[in-house]
Amino acid sequence: MDTKIDNGVFLRKDKLGYRLVYPYKNEDGSWNKFNLWTGGSWGNFIQVILIILLICFICWAYINDTKALADCCNKGYELCSNPINLINKINLP
Repeated sequence: MDTKIDNGVFLRKDKLGYRLVYPYKNEDGSWNKFNLWTGGSWGNFIQVILIILLICFICWAYINDTKALADCCNKGYELCSNPINLINKINLP
């Protein structure tokens, strides 16, 4: 059972109680661009942007960490593959 509250916002009762519904189409069938782009409110829009930025940061950090690990492993392999290089790299008094 939907009850219209405001232009483009409905109140819906379900098992957990009442909730607001922001449909992406108006009653005449046209697109409601505000609800489509923002999720019904600016707060929802900001939450989605923050979640997307968090996921992008996690991907960026993972890529940089794997590159650093690969560089470290390659340098370690070069040093250990030829013991003479390892001895030359160590500065003994």
